[in-house]
Amino acid sequence: MQTVELRELNLASLAEIDGGRLNLAFMHELDRVLADLEDRPGETKARELSLKIGFIPVMDGTVCDSAKVQAVVCSNVPKRTSKVYDMNLRKRSGKVKLMFRPDSLEDADQTTIDFPELQESESHR
Repeated sequence: MQTVELRELNLASLAEIDGGRLNLAFMHELDRVLADLEDRPGETKARELSLKIGFIPVMDGTVCDSAKVQAVVCSNVPKRTSKVYDMNLRKRSGKVKLMFRPDSLEDADQTTIDFPELQESESHR
C-alpha cells in the first residue's frame, strides 16, 4: 500500500480536497450568480459569493497539534419582489378578505369599463 504525503493547505489545494467537491460547490454558486446577472441586468444590487472556512483546534493537553477544517460555500442574490398591488379589505361570510381589481392593480377603487363590442371587433381581426 502506497502512502500519500501530507499536502499544505492553500487556495489551490482547497479546490482539490475531497475529489474537488469544494470547487464544484463554488462553481455551482458562481453559475447561480451569473445566471441572476443575465436574468436581471437591471437589478443594481450586488450579488455575493462567499467561501467561509472554519478552523476548530484539536488539543493535545494544552497544545494544539491539529485542526478540523470545514468550508461553507454560498451565494446571495437580491430577493425577487413584485410590484405593490392595491387591495381593499372586505368582510365576506364573517371572514375578512382582500379584494383587488385585475384591470387596475394600482388602485382597487378605480372602476373600469368593459367594452364588449370592442373585444368582439378585435377578436374578428
